[in-house]
Amino acid sequence: MPNRSNVKIKEGLAQVIGRDPGGILYVLLILSFISWMIDTSLEIVKDITLLRFQSDLIFNIAALLVSVFGLLVFYIKGKKTSFSEKYDADDFDPNRKRREVLIMPLSNYSDKSGNSFDHLRFSEEIKYLKPENDFSDLWKSKFNCNWLMTLNAICNYPNVHKVILLSTRDEINSEGKENKNSGSFNQVDTFKKFVDRYFHNSTRNIEIVTHLDTKWEIDEDIKSKIQKGIPSDDPRIFAKTCLNIMDTIEKEKKEENPNYLQDKLVIDVTGGKASMSASLAAVSGSKGIFLHYTDTNSKESHTLDINTY
Repeated sequence: MPNRSNVKIKEGLAQVIGRDPGGILYVLLILSFISWMIDTSLEIVKDITLLRFQSDLIFNIAALLVSVFGLLVFYIKGKKTSFSEKYDADDFDPNRKRREVLIMPLSNYSDKSGNSFDHLRFSEEIKYLKPENDFSDLWKSKFNCNWLMTLNAICNYPNVHKVILLSTRDEINSEGKENKNSGSFNQVDTFKKFVDRYFHNSTRNIEIVTHLDTKWEIDEDIKSKIQKGIPSDDPRIFAKTCLNIMDTIEKEKKEENPNYLQDKLVIDVTGGKASMSASLAAVSGSKGIFLHYTDTNSKESHTLDINTY
C-alpha cells in the first residue's frame, strides 16, 4: 500500500507513463528511450568534435529526435490520463486478519431510545451485554447503544490488540458554556469497561489508549487544544492529531516493518460527526490506509482504500 512519500513518486511517474506506472513494458520502454537519447547525444558530440559530418552523424541526430519524440508521447499520454485511471477504489482488505492497531473516534454515548449518557442507567443496561451471545444478537438485546457500532469494528479485525480512541471535548453553547456530556472525553473509562466486559471470556487482550497517551509526539500547538478532548468542529486539529499519532507509530515500527501503517493499521470512521469522518478519510488517503465503516442500517462492515497507480 502507498504511503505519503511513495504516493508522490508514483503520481510523478504516472504523469509520464500514464495509467499503469507499475507495468514492466512501460518502464522498459522509457528506460530504453532515455538510454538511447543519452547514447546518441554523446555520439553527436563526438562526431562534431572530430568534424565527422558523415552518415553516422545524420543517423545519430535522427535517433535522438526519435527518442525525444517517444518520451514526449509518454508525457502527453500521462497528462491526458484521468483521475479515475490513476486511482482505484478497493473495498477488499487483504490484510484484515493481520491488522493490529485500530484508530477510531469515540462517539458520545446514546442508547436505543436516544438517551444520552447517564452513569446509573448505563450501569443497569450493561448487565444485558452478555459476551457469550453472538454479536449479531446484541442489536436485539436490551443493551442496544451506538457503541455497538464501534464494537463491531473491533470484532471485524480478530487480531487487533490496540485501539486508539480520539475522544471529543464538550461542545460550547451560544452562551460560551460547555454542554455537559456533549463530548466523549469523560466517557473513555466507561468505554474501556464496556469493551472489557464483552471480551472478558475471550482470549483477546485489547489495550485501549487515547490521543493523550504520553508516547504520541503531538505538536505543541495542537497538544494544548486537545487536553479535554479534540474539538469535533475543527477538522484540521482532528486530522493533525491523527497524523501525529501515526507518525509516531511509523517511527517506532520503521525497522520492524517500513510499511507497518499500511499493513497493520486501520481507521474506523463510523463514530463521530461528518467533519471528523472527513478528516480521517483525508488522513487515510495521505497514508494509504484502509478505512472501516459499519453501516447504520445493515450493521455490516465495509472497507475502502484509494490506491494510486
